Order: sequence, then structure tokens, then C-alpha cells
Amino acid sequence: MKEADKIKTIVVQGVIVVLAALCLFWTVNYASAQVSREEKGNPQLRTSDISPFKMAMEGSEGFFDDIRDAGWKRLMERIQTTPSCATSCAAEPAARWYQNNWEPNFTCLDERRIGRWGDGGKWVCDPRRIVAKAEAGHGCLVYSVGSNNDFSFEESILRDISPACEIHTFDPTIGDRPAKPLTDEQITFHPWGLSNKNDGKYKTLQTIMQDLDHGNREIDILKIDCEGCEWSSYEGWLDKGIRIRQILIELHHGTEGATPLPAMKFMESLSQRGFVIFHKEPNTLGCGGRCIEYAFVRLASPEVRLAGIVNNTRNRT
Repeated sequence: MKEADKIKTIVVQGVIVVLAALCLFWTVNYASAQVSREEKGNPQLRTSDISPFKMAMEGSEGFFDDIRDAGWKRLMERIQTTPSCATSCAAEPAARWYQNNWEPNFTCLDERRIGRWGDGGKWVCDPRRIVAKAEAGHGCLVYSVGSNNDFSFEESILRDISPACEIHTFDPTIGDRPAKPLTDEQITFHPWGLSNKNDGKYKTLQTIMQDLDHGNREIDILKIDCEGCEWSSYEGWLDKGIRIRQILIELHHGTEGATPLPAMKFMESLSQRGFVIFHKEPNTLGCGGRCIEYAFVRLASPEVRLAGIVNNTRNRT
């Protein structure tokens, strides 16, 4: 065989190999895309035994519907292996206690800051999921506790997440109505405070939800900055029948004095109810680091999440 013929044969064989590889790549990705499209349009398929998103769907009660099992396992391993305390979570000044303890143990890939930069804005876990829920006709409900006549967070919710969100703002310290009239009908102001008992303008979260006819609804975002009311009211947020997906809160002090420390009890109570920390930052502007911003998202209970990983892993072996 002539040298030119040999080169020609090698080139042809190379082209065939490349084309075969491209065909295989296209076939695999097309099949994967087809599965993804079918799953997005078929909730039953997404939670079936063949769905690659089954663990996340079960482990988050449907909130995370597009994280594959391998990725969800890694997220759960992070929760399991992230320590709560640097040492013992012993009492110390707030600026030191919050720096040393309870770091974020979960990641929201599309978290986004909602509201103004600096003091007042909050980090929200994957707003697109709230958008999808609202567009699917399941509503969007936001409670904002503490305003000080600043409604930039609420306005940003409507502008940057969804104009369909129903927002209720609560503050008993600024009178019966805000200093400036609210211009958006999706925002409703109530001169009520949050407490562990009903007393005049102060109400439990359960009572507020009943008064507003929200007893059967999930609060997508509970944003709280009430200068310390969190310690006396948080147990009521966790009452049976109350469903909150995200808690965005500024914690004030609570790290000194008799044990168990209020901050420690708060963190442990939320953790036991399935809440994980996806964001944390000190407020150096408003209180010199003595208060801190935390963002929590609720997954299934720890027992359900762990059982889901074990069961789904067994099903695949």
C-alpha cells in the first residue's frame, strides 16, 4: 500500500472514531434531557424509584426538586459532619460566641440577597423555587416582623422574586400605620408584635396566621428583626401545624448568663425541626457584631433525611 493510501486510511478511521464518539455523547445527553423534561412535567416520576432527584425531593419535602442523588448525599454529609460548636458553646459575649459557633452547614446554589445592601437586606435560598411555586398556583406568602418604617425588603420581594407574593409586615412600635402610605396592595401592614402569648397588640404566630386566615398555608419566608423578641417567641414558630420554609433573622445577644443559653436553645430547636443554616453574617454596622444575621431553610426532619439516604441507597444496590 502506498504511503498516501495509508495516510488516507488513518484519516478515515480517525473521522469514524470521532463521529462515533459524538453520536454516543449526543445520545446520552439527549436521553438525559428527555428524562429531565419528563420529570419536570410529571411530579410522580420525579419522586418515583427511578428519579435521580428522589433523595432531594423526599429530604426537602419537595422544595429541592432538581438536585441529583449524588449531590444530595454530599449535602447531607456536610450537615452530619459540620460541628455546632468550636469547643463547647460555653457562654461568652455575643460577638465571640456567634463567631465561634453554629456555622452554615448547607448550601443553596442560587441564594440571592433581597433588599438593600448593608443593614436591612436578607439572603434568600433559591428565590427561583418560590417563583416556580407561585407560577404553579400554590401562592407565595411572606411575613416580615419588624420594619421601623423601612419597607425596602418587602418591595424587593415583589420586584426581584414575584409580584404575586402576598406580604404582611408587623411592627407595634411605629403606630397604627406607616409614616409613608404603602403604594403596593400586595403589602399589608399590621401594628402587631410577635410574642409567646396573646396580649393586646402582641400575638403568637399561630394566632396571627389564624386571624389572617393563613392557618393552612406555608410561610415561604419569615423575616424577623424585632430587637430581641425572638427569644420569647420562637418556640411558637415551631408549633405543630405551622409550616415555615425559610427563616431570615437577626439574632440579638442571647449568649451569656445561665445555661442553657437562649441562643443555644434556639439553634438546637430549629435543628431538631429540620432547619439548616445556609447563610451567616455579622451585623457590624447596626450593632458592632453583637448581633448576627442567620438564614435557615427547612428540610425534612433529620430522621427522615437520614432514613431517605439509607433506603434509597439500599434500593440502588
